[in-house]
Amino acid sequence: DPQLKNVNGLQYRTAVIKKQVLFPQRPGKLKLAPFTMECVVNRSFFNRGTAVEVRSNAAELTVTALPPNAPAAFNGAVGELDLVVKADRTEVKANEAIELSITYTGRGNLKLMEAPALRFPSDFDTYDPKVNDRITVSGSGMSGQRSYQYLIIPRHEGEFALDPFVFSFFDTRTGAYRTV
Repeated sequence: DPQLKNVNGLQYRTAVIKKQVLFPQRPGKLKLAPFTMECVVNRSFFNRGTAVEVRSNAAELTVTALPPNAPAAFNGAVGELDLVVKADRTEVKANEAIELSITYTGRGNLKLMEAPALRFPSDFDTYDPKVNDRITVSGSGMSGQRSYQYLIIPRHEGEFALDPFVFSFFDTRTGAYRTV
């Protein structure tokens, strides 16, 4: 939304041109280069306008490190997150497919999260997961859900126990690591 702003006694119409959500990948002082843009001003039916290059100021951020002693299952996920794991069924005949979905929901670096590394018995055929994103990016960050759907096919009859799936993340609500 354009707004009027007084700069050095002159009134200008201003608008936000670009917003970005940043997820720093390392601690320390990080410098952001200035944003540069070329535009044409004072354009009208009789005037082609004047080309102007505008440049923002540079910015410097101080990023604090995550606490030490992260859990072994921590892979960089940070935010206010929840996890839901569902199988469409738990009893099938040999060579029938099972669909397993792992869904992360909440606010955080959802788009940077990788597919979980799951281990299945050798008698199971598994396929790369299908990724479904319903993620919204706004000035307050990234929120929504990222879901991984796995297709699993047991090739032999029997009862198989699957290892538990463990997910660790840094919970920004509590300021501590959390494992679910």
